[in-house]
Amino acid sequence: MQDYTKRIGDELERLGLDPVDRGRYYLIHCPQHDDRSKSAQCFKDGWIHCHAGCPRIHINKLSSKNIIPRDYVHDDEKTSSPVGDFTDFWLQFEPLDDGIKHVPSEALNKRGWRVFPGGWGMRPGVFIPYFNLSREKVIYFQIRHLEGDRRFTFPKGLSPAVYGLEQLRYCKRYLTFTEGSRDSVILGMAGVPAVALPSAASGTHLKKMEQYAKDKGLILVCAGDRDEAGDRLISNLTGPFIDARTPVGKDIGDLYEQQGLEGVKKYYGQYKEM
Repeated sequence: MQDYTKRIGDELERLGLDPVDRGRYYLIHCPQHDDRSKSAQCFKDGWIHCHAGCPRIHINKLSSKNIIPRDYVHDDEKTSSPVGDFTDFWLQFEPLDDGIKHVPSEALNKRGWRVFPGGWGMRPGVFIPYFNLSREKVIYFQIRHLEGDRRFTFPKGLSPAVYGLEQLRYCKRYLTFTEGSRDSVILGMAGVPAVALPSAASGTHLKKMEQYAKDKGLILVCAGDRDEAGDRLISNLTGPFIDARTPVGKDIGDLYEQQGLEGVKKYYGQYKEM
């Protein structure tokens, strides 16, 4: 593998992409757009992922020769999506000065939310990192836009991830899940560790959470949206769970905006574990 790593680095240099070795990957200028900010990563298996949304591409396709032998390359893009590493991308952004929809900046910054100035083919907004279980790596992200019709931007070429995996470390009795990253943060403010599904249609993630709860001996708590999509979501659960969807409005954000943090604590305090 080290031979391939050196060959990859040498080829990236030859292609004028100015590689910087970051251990697991090279930070480079994206070869697919006019990139002045080094918005791409070339992993040590040769796959290049661009944060600006360019299609995933292998270094072999950029070179006149195969840098990595064909039988070593896992190129079934239709059946597998890599877990990204957006840690260095995230680290370059500044903490928030202001809160969002009544959630204070202190709570959001604690969860790693940052100011996204725009660029890399994406409009300005708030960078929301999705950490792995140990909180050592950002494996996915979303940009929450505060202006315009489009509310969110997600990285292209990667399957949606569960938000708040690092919160699972605090789950001793319950595994609480929501349908939004902001709802997860609000519950965290109330001392309730909670993950957030990408959407109400996240059947695969739901099954994995249900299995995780079973393996860990945790009680599954649904704190998702109280709407038709939320009804369909919990109808897919096959094991025992607690339906703890908000009694006020559609979601936890509505409860928080109407009754404040005390209202959230009043209803969800029984699931407090932090």
